[in-house]
Amino acid sequence: MRGAAARYPAFDAARKRLVDLEARINICRTQHQNATPFAFESKELLALAAFVANQSRGLPIHVAVDEPAKTSLVADVSCLRAAGGS
Repeated sequence: MRGAAARYPAFDAARKRLVDLEARINICRTQHQNATPFAFESKELLALAAFVANQSRGLPIHVAVDEPAKTSLVADVSCLRAAGGS
């Protein structure tokens, strides 16, 4: 599980939406364990998410950016630098 939380939120192509760690836990429960999903912000879901997130503590966050977003990001950073920002 080390590093798992550092990949979220992430875009889930099958669902065509952004998925956070809690959603991924529930997806795994329903698809791979044939279990019912935990209720949103339930003690069980929050505890499991905290446990998984703790395994990624101190690791860099993985950011995957598609080409249009990269172009936009580069333009935004260039504007910040021109304005005297970091």
